[in-house]
Amino acid sequence: MVTTTRSVPGLVVLGAGDRSAPGGPGGGLAPGNPELTTIAVSVRGGGFVVGDSVGAAEPMGGRQLAAALAGTPLYGGEARMWLRWPDDARERETLRQNLVALAASTGVAVWAPEPGAGAVVLSSCGDLGAVGPAGEPATWQVYLPPEAGPTRFRSDQDGRLSPVGAAGVTTYPGVPLVSVPAERLRAMAAYYTRLREQRGLFRVDLTLLDDGRWAAQHAGTAPHALGPRTLERALRDAGWRGEDLVLLASYPEPVAEGLRRYGSPLVRRLRAGVWMLPPEARLATADGAPRAVDRAGRPVHWMRLDAQGPASVWRSHDGLLVENRQPPATEMRRPVDRRPPATGAQRPGHRPPPAAGVLRPEERRRADEPPPQPAPAIVAATWPDLPSAPPPELVTARRGPVHGIYWITDRPNVNAEPVDLYVRCDCPPSRAVDDGVPTPHLFLLGTLAPPTPEELGNDQHLLRVQVAPGGAVDLSSINVQEPPVVQALLSGRSGVYLLPGGLLDRTSLSAGHAVAASGRLVQTDPLPVGRALRLRCAGAEHGIDGLPGDLPRWPWETEALAWALLPEDGTGPTVGAGSGAVGKLLASGAGDSGMGGALVLSRKRPRLRAGYRLIRLSVPWRRAIDIGATAEQIGELTTIRSALPDMLAADIELVLPRDEFDDVEVVRVLTAGRFGWRPVNGESARPGGPTGETPRDRRPDASDPAGVSGPHSGSC
Repeated sequence: MVTTTRSVPGLVVLGAGDRSAPGGPGGGLAPGNPELTTIAVSVRGGGFVVGDSVGAAEPMGGRQLAAALAGTPLYGGEARMWLRWPDDARERETLRQNLVALAASTGVAVWAPEPGAGAVVLSSCGDLGAVGPAGEPATWQVYLPPEAGPTRFRSDQDGRLSPVGAAGVTTYPGVPLVSVPAERLRAMAAYYTRLREQRGLFRVDLTLLDDGRWAAQHAGTAPHALGPRTLERALRDAGWRGEDLVLLASYPEPVAEGLRRYGSPLVRRLRAGVWMLPPEARLATADGAPRAVDRAGRPVHWMRLDAQGPASVWRSHDGLLVENRQPPATEMRRPVDRRPPATGAQRPGHRPPPAAGVLRPEERRRADEPPPQPAPAIVAATWPDLPSAPPPELVTARRGPVHGIYWITDRPNVNAEPVDLYVRCDCPPSRAVDDGVPTPHLFLLGTLAPPTPEELGNDQHLLRVQVAPGGAVDLSSINVQEPPVVQALLSGRSGVYLLPGGLLDRTSLSAGHAVAASGRLVQTDPLPVGRALRLRCAGAEHGIDGLPGDLPRWPWETEALAWALLPEDGTGPTVGAGSGAVGKLLASGAGDSGMGGALVLSRKRPRLRAGYRLIRLSVPWRRAIDIGATAEQIGELTTIRSALPDMLAADIELVLPRDEFDDVEVVRVLTAGRFGWRPVNGESARPGGPTGETPRDRRPDASDPAGVSGPHSGSC
């Protein structure tokens, strides 16, 4: 029984098969390229199953299937088979021969997933994707008829069939990625030219299909819906480095639901905010920035694709995207106001008389600190008594200082003369010079004016430091896109200078202050005056104590394969467990390396180790931390205290944070056997060797024989 669906042009369903999935015979498949016919068929015993009118089904060979498809216009095009390969090796060989016969009998190029894989509908683009046993992207293989010419499609990194050739992309300074129909490109070219670059936002204009799918243009063929990995690669090729995305495409109201349905899974792996116009809105400009307006020209709000996602650095105001001036949550900690109601003598502007006393120990003690020593004498100093320094003269550094931050220019603008700055610190001043100021960043922030006591948290101290020439970096020296968390930290700041961890040897402590019970700043004495500050890596979002948050990530180019050793406890993942299997395994603590539950990875296969399982993982772009590249970036800086020395001594090269587990896919599971690693539970190894490695498993991206390409190659 051959059924040609009307809802999905180009889809041919042979028998009931397993194509009667949710959504009818199409199983959620969206319309595809008109030059590519999709043949949905079940496989049994290596043959194709085609049922008759009463439901009987007998496997048939490739020539018989070609005869059953005689009424389907195939000649001159290409066809892809929506099927899944059998597990039995003999049945696979039979299926391969039938595919060869089908191509020869129909005269068309026949595509099928690689042996061992199957085809499924991808939620991000509504297209067929070839997936392996663990749900990882697989490749399509083509079976050509005699004297066939070059194919018009190729297997891409999302496991899909895409048109041969690169997508049609146009670049403008204010819109780095444009892939739209020719008529829209002509109409919008002057508009694109008027837009200026806006640091922290990355603008794109893509084709939106009638059902809401995001697509790119290809020469000589219909627009092609984008897959997540293809979109990610196009963005990175255009210069995207993690900024929020701004989609400039306009669309009618009926497309809005589909835009969100397909867009959310499409951009999920980007980990960036996505802003888009509301339905029926159009674009205007204001000072070189895109403004969202309605048909009457009135400003309307931009919409976030992930409306329930985390707070963004940006917000919509008067039809424009502007920076959030509100400090992030980590900067909004307020102490409990223990002051009595203000009297006439305490009104703003009135300087109260000096007060002397000793801070109560419980007011200064942190939960994780040892019991304090006898408190030193306190010299009262209220906020108005703390002076503000004038802005220093700036000069371009003659030689590139080793500051350890990739998004600062090699020769930054620095202070030409000594300057006094105030630095917030989450530990007592003495610990700031002995153990280091705890921070998740590779820098501290210094301000010319002191913060008010209300702006300091209960457990914060205020340090006054003198910075020698060349130690304070002006914010104008940021020459590439800084990470989003840094954007939020610097947003709306004035009179602020960066104190990079690599340049802290040019600082010297002058004074330290704490918030007293009265709510005033009090100065502690004595102090290790004259000593330089140090930086201690702590509190990063990845949860690994001793490593900063902004560091090189692996893999840089695309997803890659890596190895991990886990204790043999019988609860390990198996092939076919799919994405998230690693997270489920380590939820109970198995394999915990002592680094916040992080998992140690290796590019090369480890030696046999009794009592352990060896799992092969497919790691998406920039999910693991590259310890070697991090060491090249900051390892030699003595003013930065980190866990790198211990990790390097333990020969750790990659670390996968716990919050990345669900994005990693299990490709292979091996256990220690008598003569080496062997598949778990008798799994049949893939062609290519006793460990089940295939040529795809051994591609150069997986082992990275060149090692680390530099301290900035994998940075956030």
